[in-house]
Amino acid sequence: PTSAGLDVALGGGGFAVNIPAWDRVVALGSALAGVHDGDTDAVKGQEVSHASPLAPVAEDDSKPKKPSPPLIVKSAFSTGEWTVTLPWKPSETDARAMRLVVDARASASASLDVNAGYAVKGWGGAVTLDRLSLDVWENLPDLSQRTHSLAEAKGVSLSATSDQSDWSTGVSIDLVVRDVSAAVSTRRMQLIKELQGLLDDGAAPPHARSHGGSSAQKEAKTSVPLAFPPISMSVQLDTVGTLIVNDGDEDETIGVPLVEAAVFGLSASLTADADTRSGLRVSVNVETQALVDFLNHRKGAWEPIVEPWRVRVGVDALIAPEKTSAPTKIGVKVVGVDQLEFTATEAGAVATAAAALALLNGVKASGSTTNADDEDVPSKAALQLQIKTRRQHHSYWLHNATTSPVEYRLEGDQTMANGDADRCGIVPGGERALLRFPDVKSRAAPRYSCVAGVETLVSPAPAPPPAPIRAVVLRVEGRAAAS
Repeated sequence: PTSAGLDVALGGGGFAVNIPAWDRVVALGSALAGVHDGDTDAVKGQEVSHASPLAPVAEDDSKPKKPSPPLIVKSAFSTGEWTVTLPWKPSETDARAMRLVVDARASASASLDVNAGYAVKGWGGAVTLDRLSLDVWENLPDLSQRTHSLAEAKGVSLSATSDQSDWSTGVSIDLVVRDVSAAVSTRRMQLIKELQGLLDDGAAPPHARSHGGSSAQKEAKTSVPLAFPPISMSVQLDTVGTLIVNDGDEDETIGVPLVEAAVFGLSASLTADADTRSGLRVSVNVETQALVDFLNHRKGAWEPIVEPWRVRVGVDALIAPEKTSAPTKIGVKVVGVDQLEFTATEAGAVATAAAALALLNGVKASGSTTNADDEDVPSKAALQLQIKTRRQHHSYWLHNATTSPVEYRLEGDQTMANGDADRCGIVPGGERALLRFPDVKSRAAPRYSCVAGVETLVSPAPAPPPAPIRAVVLRVEGRAAAS
C-alpha cells in the first residue's frame, strides 16, 4: 500500500480523577509490566534454543528493482467536549473540585521511505483547541456553592512540520491563538495553591508521597548535553486578557472587576539552535500592543491607566555549554513604537491599590505584615476596599435620600404587577435600588476577558459614550405623583 489512515472521533464525555484510585492504577500497571517482561524473556529464550535455520531464498537479479513509492501515514483524532473533574477535601467540612472542559482536535501525518527500512522522511502534526476552560467550585459555610472561573482559551491552533530532507533537518512550528483570558483574585490564587499542592502530591510516587527525605537520599542528576535540530517558530495572538477582581458575593463566577490588562495583535518569531560545542542560540522578536484599564465604580465605566502602547521587543541569547569557559550572553532591546502614556487619577489609584492588595493576599503564605495589634494590614485594607467597591460597578442606581419609602417604575413600563425588582419596586428611606434598562448594555462589563462570558475585542475599545439620560417615574407616599 502507498497510504494508510486512522480516524478516531469521540462524541464528548467526562470523568473524575481520584488520587488514591490513580495510585492503584499505577501499581497495577507496574505489576503487569513486570510480569510481561519476565514472560517475554522466557519466550525469547525458547525461540532462540528451538529456532531452526531457514533456507536462503533465491533472488532474481536479472531485472533491476524499481524503487517503491513512499508510504504516507495519516491519523486524525477529535475529542468532542470532555469534562475532567478533580475533587478534593482540604478538611472534613470543606469540599473543592476543579473542572476542566476540553474540546480539541488533532491530526498527524508521516512519509516513510519503504526502500530504507521505513525511515521517516518527513512528518507533520497539528492540535486545535476549540475551547479550553478551567474553573473551581467550593462549598461555602452556608452549604451553598460558588464557582470561580480561572481561565479560558478559544481558537488555539499549534502545528509542527519537518521535511527531514538533505537541505533541511529542522522543525517549523506555528502557533495561532484567537483569545486567552484569565481572572485573578485572592481566593482564586489560594485555590490554585491548594490545587498545585494536590497535583504535586499526586505526581509523586506513592511510597515517597508526603515524605520529605534528606538531600542525600535524592538521586544525583546527570548532566545531559543539550542538542536538538534547528527550530523556527511563529506566534500570532489576537487577544490576551487578564482581569483582576475582588471576591464578592454578588457575582458567583467573576466578582467585582478592578483592573483589566490586555495584549492585542501579538506577532512573534523564534529561532533556536543547539549543539554540544557552541551551545544554545536563541533569537526572539515580538511586536504587540498593550494597555491597562481600571473600572471607575462611581461612573460605572472603564478608564485608562496605561494608554494603548505598541512596542517591539528583541532578545538574542547565547547560552554556553556546561563545563566550558565561554560566557553566556543575553541581549534585550525594547523599542516603543508609540509614546507611552500613563493616566493618573484618584479613582485609578484606588483601583490599582485594591488590585495590588488582592494579589498580595493571594501570593503570601501568611500574614507577615502586621501592626502592633497583630492585625493583618493588607488583608484589612483589602477588605475595606472590597466593601467600598462591592455592588458599585453598575451604571444606574436610584438613591432614596429621604426618610420615606419611594415607589418607582421605569418610564414606559406598565407591568408593575409582575414584580420585576429591576424595573419597578419600592426603595426604603436611605436605601438605593439597582436599575437595569432593557436596552442598555452595562458599560462595566469586561472587554478583553472571555472568561467573563463576553465577546472578546481584538483591538482597544473606544472611549465609552456618556451615560444617556433616563427617566424614572417616582411616587412618594402622601403626594400625587412626581417625576
